[in-house]
Amino acid sequence: MDATERIVSVQHQSVSNLLSTLVQVFCNVSFGDKGLAWILTMYLQPNRVPIATQFAVWNEVAQLQCLHLLEVPTRSRDVLVPPYAQHLTAEKGMAMYRMVVHHIAHFCFTGAVTSLRKQSMLLEVFQSKLRRLIHDMVSNPTNETTRAMLTHAKDLDPFAPYSEVIQECLNNIVLTVFAVLCDEISELKVTVEDNFYPALIMFGQAKHGDKGDVKPGEDEVHIGRMLPFFQDISNFVDRCNAIATNLVHQLASLYQSIQKLWKSTFKHVHLTSVFDAFAHVLEILITLDLIVLDNPNIVTSWDKYKRMMQYVRADPARLHDKIEICSANVMDLLNCAKVFQTCIEQDFETTFSYEDSGKFNGSLSTQPILNERIQLVGAAGLYVVFRKLLPNNVLPDVGLFDKLWQLQLKAPVVVLCGRLSWHLPEFLLKYAPLQSKTAQPVDVVQARPKFDDVFEDDVVYVQSEVRAWLVRFESFFQMSTRGGGDSVRILGYISRPRCGHFVLYCSTSVAFRIRGNLIVKGLILAKRIQTMMQTMLQLHLQLNIPMPKRILRPLYHCIEMNKAIEFMLARKNPILAESAALILRQVAHALMLFFRPIKAKLEASKRFDDTKLDVLAAVSVVEDILHTGESFSSTRLTVLSLAVQIALISDEDNDKSIKKAATSSPSEALKLLWKLQLLCDFQRKIRLATDCSFLYWSRELLTLFVQDMYSVPENANRIQYVVLKMAGHEENAVAYYVGAYAAFVEEVVEEELVGPLCMDIENDLRLHVHSVHLDHMETPNPINNTDFKIMRNIHVFVGRYNYNLNQQFFLERRNDKGSRHLNAISIHSIASSIRTHGMGILNTTVNFTYQFLNKKFDIFSQFLYDDYIKSFLKREVRWYKAHKTETQDHKYPYQRAFEFNKGLLTWISKTSVLILSLWGRNPTTRMLHIHNVLFEKTWGSNAIKFVPDLNKRNFEFEAMATELSPETRVAAKNVDTVVSNLSRNFSENNDYFHVLVEVFQQVVLSQKHLGLFYQIVPALTINFIETTVQAKDLMYKNTRRRESYFTDDGFAIGIAYLLAILNQGEAFDSLHWFEEVERKFEADEAAFNIKQAERDARKQANMEKNKKETTADLIEDEEEVHTLQLTAKRIELHRREFDLLNWSLNGARIFFKD
Repeated sequence: MDATERIVSVQHQSVSNLLSTLVQVFCNVSFGDKGLAWILTMYLQPNRVPIATQFAVWNEVAQLQCLHLLEVPTRSRDVLVPPYAQHLTAEKGMAMYRMVVHHIAHFCFTGAVTSLRKQSMLLEVFQSKLRRLIHDMVSNPTNETTRAMLTHAKDLDPFAPYSEVIQECLNNIVLTVFAVLCDEISELKVTVEDNFYPALIMFGQAKHGDKGDVKPGEDEVHIGRMLPFFQDISNFVDRCNAIATNLVHQLASLYQSIQKLWKSTFKHVHLTSVFDAFAHVLEILITLDLIVLDNPNIVTSWDKYKRMMQYVRADPARLHDKIEICSANVMDLLNCAKVFQTCIEQDFETTFSYEDSGKFNGSLSTQPILNERIQLVGAAGLYVVFRKLLPNNVLPDVGLFDKLWQLQLKAPVVVLCGRLSWHLPEFLLKYAPLQSKTAQPVDVVQARPKFDDVFEDDVVYVQSEVRAWLVRFESFFQMSTRGGGDSVRILGYISRPRCGHFVLYCSTSVAFRIRGNLIVKGLILAKRIQTMMQTMLQLHLQLNIPMPKRILRPLYHCIEMNKAIEFMLARKNPILAESAALILRQVAHALMLFFRPIKAKLEASKRFDDTKLDVLAAVSVVEDILHTGESFSSTRLTVLSLAVQIALISDEDNDKSIKKAATSSPSEALKLLWKLQLLCDFQRKIRLATDCSFLYWSRELLTLFVQDMYSVPENANRIQYVVLKMAGHEENAVAYYVGAYAAFVEEVVEEELVGPLCMDIENDLRLHVHSVHLDHMETPNPINNTDFKIMRNIHVFVGRYNYNLNQQFFLERRNDKGSRHLNAISIHSIASSIRTHGMGILNTTVNFTYQFLNKKFDIFSQFLYDDYIKSFLKREVRWYKAHKTETQDHKYPYQRAFEFNKGLLTWISKTSVLILSLWGRNPTTRMLHIHNVLFEKTWGSNAIKFVPDLNKRNFEFEAMATELSPETRVAAKNVDTVVSNLSRNFSENNDYFHVLVEVFQQVVLSQKHLGLFYQIVPALTINFIETTVQAKDLMYKNTRRRESYFTDDGFAIGIAYLLAILNQGEAFDSLHWFEEVERKFEADEAAFNIKQAERDARKQANMEKNKKETTADLIEDEEEVHTLQLTAKRIELHRREFDLLNWSLNGARIFFKD
């Protein structure tokens, strides 16, 4: 093989690109002939070309990165070599290409002129962004000039001296080719999303409020004005088709069994980024088709325009040729919306081998392509192209089709833009049908209720995540003068090494990593919320199914969360701008740390093969990109992604040294790369994720949203978020639509919010005026109300209701009638009772309470008078006095109280119940007294506001009127009586608790057998705690019993009342009972920690010995873990209940202090 054939075979793709440029330059540029002649003369006979001319040509090649040739001034034509002086045509392009490439390589890599500058020039020529090869334009030249050029080329030195250098550049050439294509595809995607999609969707759309009537000739005018726009779309589609063809050619050329690169490296590389870019191109074409089909105004207006053009053709002078060409292009574009079909049916001039099938299968099965619903469209398009390019002798994979078919269960509908939706089954059946027994059709109508049922729960879950994210984002993105935000605060959460500098470095790194994770988390949440809303709306709109009312509120909650994320990021924009580069640098540093061991391992290797060389080159590219620059453009990210995929070769048959060099899984590197790609352009991604312009096509929902928010006044603050999101599309809209939509929003707010609010205010004012004179009216028969029944049946009330000391209410334990609701008596109930029955109910309640306590106190006295009980109490008192200073530190032991309770369990339980029933009435008296004062201050305020000072009344009106008339003296006496009553009622000296204490205290202090009551209180508290824990546990059972309740503070008030009556408060305090309880639980907790540490140490020892656990050991370990868990739960539960009892008892004892 000669030098010409060798370079053509090695640099096939570069040959094609360079040939296309030569054909373009030499056939379309007038001075191309002379420029080419000068280049060939310069390489064949350099001594005949001036040095200035050589440098001028080379500078042009190096700076422009292509072979755009400038006309070089000459003194005479005899300087040119005669064989090249003839006119050059397209037929001689192949020969000229071979000559140019060969002599460029010869000039760069041979002789004394070898330099890095010349080598870089050659690489720039090979890697330049050129147009694709125009196939079969030149073939088999036979004229004399071409034969002379080929003969001269064959006589030159072979290509061997510089073939190795070219071979080392192949990997970079592949990266460059795919990077250029992927970068151009990303630019096309941004262009079509910003310029073409919105204009096509809104073409011919009437503004809100119009009936849609079109004036004659208006459609033709619209098309005429939009012809340049449609021509741009036509050119855009042609460019997409060309890129798709070029991409297929590049992949087909790379994935060939005869290619050395494929054998050594790319056989094991999944070019996910390339397939992602290919999927984006197909997604663009599919979206354009669906937009044209969804908007009938485009085709209708175009038909009218074509009919008008028939009349114009009658006058050829008025019709320009360019209009005919433009009309033909637009007609191809709008002809039944077959842009995608035209793309996949174009001649790719190649078929995929079985190896290529595996690449497409792997690309469709990987998660990164399908992690977002919009990527499913491109993945389906890839599958269609894959089926199109399969050889005829290869059957499609039914399993792959089934996997793709089943994705509709997770994504029944994909919203492309606006109201445009895409359905997977319809697409597959249209473009790539396949008979499969396992692929069952899915009825979307039947699947829709499933999404409705889980939508509300999903919104609640996402709402909790958004709230947590907002709190963390606010915390970690605080403005700081140190430049590191809140990194100083994070120092407290990191273990401090010996070197202080290392602490600061690690803390800052952690801070920026957390910030990057929070940005990514916000983007994911915003995209998830947007997908939920789009799916829910499209399922109902496309199927014409009414939306249930229960979905309405979660739907505008999603709008609120979406806007909250956008507001938070906008508010923290200065801090984001400050730390964006540092966050990217932290991710890049983490990615570089992943590849550094791989590079070190490869550089230390003694034997190199092609795979190791390619991996080493890819790792070098990764490090060069990560080291240079503080920002990452789309092009750099594309090259980085391709290099990372080459560096992470996953071949089990290859040398395992590459895998062993990595310190973590390759998925970690891919995750870091994914994170870097998100953070580099997170502003645009956030803008797209929080975009709610699709709500414009469902703007009728705004009326329902406002109605629902008005029905719940607590949701009034949500109106601003909903309205802002519903109008978010107006930022990029024209004034034609903005004014109409603004009028629509104002109309909705006026009709659904302002109008009903004014009516409700008017009704409330009118009813208030009518009801102001009804305050003095009483109920028809207040004597039969429930409050009187409670007063007369105190024993029944005490047995059925529990009291809550903190929130001041009685709660029924269980309704005997089996009702699902429980009765409660609160502050408002008692205030209403006082208002209905008057102040006399207070004295009546105290009298009934006294009678009830008198009966119950007699039973309590008999209990303590029993000799068996007294013997127990005296024994405990003797023991405590003997041992309180030796070992107990003046604390009554918990164990003795526990044994006391256990020995007299039945008696203690009955005593506890007696105390609950005995003092369950006292809270009623307290609540009545409190609300008596509140009632007086509320309803008597109009009368008392004229009395200057109740506590300093040093005059009487009757004494001042002694010398006045008798009628005046009577009036003055009445005034004194009224003021005296007001003073007595508004003073808080009527303490009914002290009244009840003094009444019983005069009797019980003379009874000596009650003097040891304080000694039984510890046992009573233990019994009460055990009963309370059991009752609260029964609350979670399916069948509730009378013993199940969650609050009961009557016991604490009863103990406090008895201690006050018996004057034994100080005696009980001397036991230091609750301090002993706290000490006991601390000891139990310490014993639990010891057992837990022993178990962990035993497990660690077994792991270090590599001892395999038997089934018996596992069962024993599981039982031990269960026992420890129950112990911890018991300690925590009993400690909490004792604390609650201590707090309630201390609060209750305050009521009875002097």
